[in-house]
Amino acid sequence: MAKRRSRSRRGGRGPLRIGQIIYRVSSSWANGKSRHFTPQINSPQGWSAGTNRVNQWINMKFRKQFVKNVLTQGRINGAHGQYVKQFDLYYKNASNRWVRIGRKRAGSNNGIVKAPVNKVTHEIQLNIKSWSNHITMRAGIEFGSRRRSRGRSKTFMNKWKNGATLRLRTWRNNFVSMRNNGVHVTQGGAGAWEIFTVKRLPRYGYNCVALFGAHKRYLRARNNKKTIDQSGRRPNYNSYPAGWAWERFWIEDVGGGKFALRTYHNTYLRAHSNGWMDQSSYIAKGKGIPRGWVWEKFSAQWLGGTCNEKISRKGYNYRGCQTVTRKGYKCQNWSRDRPHKRNNKVKYNYRRKRYGVGNHNYCRNGDNSKTIWCYTTNRRKRWDYCNPKRLGTGETARRNSLAAKRRAIMYARRRAYARRKKRATKWDWVAKMRARRKAAEEAQKLKQQRKNRLQQSKWNKNDADYKAAQAIRNAEEKRKAALSVKHDTIRTIQPNLNPNIKNIPISKVSNNLGKTQADVRINTKVNVGGDIKVSNKMPVWKETFNTYKPISKFPKMLFFILIVLFIIWLVRQTM
Repeated sequence: MAKRRSRSRRGGRGPLRIGQIIYRVSSSWANGKSRHFTPQINSPQGWSAGTNRVNQWINMKFRKQFVKNVLTQGRINGAHGQYVKQFDLYYKNASNRWVRIGRKRAGSNNGIVKAPVNKVTHEIQLNIKSWSNHITMRAGIEFGSRRRSRGRSKTFMNKWKNGATLRLRTWRNNFVSMRNNGVHVTQGGAGAWEIFTVKRLPRYGYNCVALFGAHKRYLRARNNKKTIDQSGRRPNYNSYPAGWAWERFWIEDVGGGKFALRTYHNTYLRAHSNGWMDQSSYIAKGKGIPRGWVWEKFSAQWLGGTCNEKISRKGYNYRGCQTVTRKGYKCQNWSRDRPHKRNNKVKYNYRRKRYGVGNHNYCRNGDNSKTIWCYTTNRRKRWDYCNPKRLGTGETARRNSLAAKRRAIMYARRRAYARRKKRATKWDWVAKMRARRKAAEEAQKLKQQRKNRLQQSKWNKNDADYKAAQAIRNAEEKRKAALSVKHDTIRTIQPNLNPNIKNIPISKVSNNLGKTQADVRINTKVNVGGDIKVSNKMPVWKETFNTYKPISKFPKMLFFILIVLFIIWLVRQTM
């Protein structure tokens, strides 16, 4: 762009005042003679440049007001086919810096072509880029009342101060997150990666900002109008390069405490439902965000520079935004004496701007109380103590609770994965174990059935189980009979046996002393299947047999000692 000159020189370059607009040009044909410097709309000639070269310009200055459109025409009736094809449109912002709006098309004849501006400014410049035959045009300004549309509220930008920190809350109730790889931008929880520092860029508009992330990179919208990523690394948030454009965002108020971020490419920052950040479709300048759009709307969670809920000691350092007392009363503004009159300490601290006391109704400790407090708006309640928001721990409690939830979810997922893996690896031996258990249960069931059948009172003599049981019983009876015969052959001193005595220890028999009848060993082989006639009674001793049991002498000796001690005691009593 050519150097813009606004010197006051008469002749073919101006200044030329027509109405409320003061015209200046880079050059004019024949130094403005023969009506070659009549640049206003519907003039009989128009403005003709002194030479046909790029970056010839026409400047229009006026009182600061809202400019709706820039009007352009060609030479009257299109004479000689001379007109301007394209030009770059610039305006001066509040910082008195030139800002480029874009490349626009100019009128070719008497028809008026409008180029939208919609800015509050005091100076407009048209920089010529292409023309037909000769640079000739007529230009003017269409003023209008400033339209109060979305994104135009300057009071909304009061919180967007240099150095203020915030998180961008999306429609999914999570936050815009700058990943630590320096490239990706996604959505995440309320952590350190989701914190941005505001850098105001007033030279590009009162609502233009850049967002500096936790990894020392700016949020950036690429020129493919799709991708949102991170810029190059910078030392701090205040080191924004003048030539960068993709990192600029314009804040537009959409109502309800929400806002939209318009990019340099006339798209909007969008929180996609897949968890990533990208750009919306193209929206022309001057048109607000469509009403049905939700993904492009954000809300701010301010952390520093505005509301800080941290409190220590008596709360002198508290700079939070609590406006309600413990008992639910609304706080009175510190600058007012109604409905309650302030004390002298509060007035002094308000004038000195100490302890955060100012023109607001946030809770503070302005008079050395035990904690933060405020005057109430209730006439019956003069003042009351306050608690900081979020239980007095601010973002730390919220961050810790969210981190604990994330850890719990992560551990639950790990345990579920371990269970699935263990079940998959142990399925074979589990199946074998279940098969063995089932086989054991079947065998136990069959054994119980056989036992029940053996205990039945009535037998079927043709049953195999009955025959087997009968054979076992017969063999057992023959064995017992053989044992009885062997006992009868044992020689004792007294052959007469008493049939009423059982299990008598056998004495006077070699190798069998002290043993019962059942313990006597018989080495003679017994033919269970032979024909042996035995009696039903077991031979026993007829004579009673007294066994010897040694008796201890300790009780007798104890009794004797007690008698002696008693006698000694009686003798002493009588003496």
